[in-house]
Amino acid sequence: MHHIDIFDWLLKQHKSKKQTALIIISSISGGSLRDIGALMAVNEDGIVKGYISNNCVDGDIIAHAQNAIKTQTSCQLQYGEGSPFKDIILPCGGHITVIIIANP
Repeated sequence: MHHIDIFDWLLKQHKSKKQTALIIISSISGGSLRDIGALMAVNEDGIVKGYISNNCVDGDIIAHAQNAIKTQTSCQLQYGEGSPFKDIILPCGGHITVIIIANP
């Protein structure tokens, strides 16, 4: 999904009074499905536009994004190498770091 599509969807959610979170890949090492700067968006109902991985971390990111929406707190998460989430393994190795921005 193109960046413009993500931002257009976020604008539509804002106009319909839905709270959202924007997720951005900020760093990667090793193999990765998406590049730095790739986007995903989530609304308060859990509806998602875009993706970060091929479902190996997207579910956890969505859960964190919904919490960010509820608490109005942005955060940064790292998966894979050096991650606090020892139960989430990246099949491609390395790490991926994302920033979650509540109600961009």
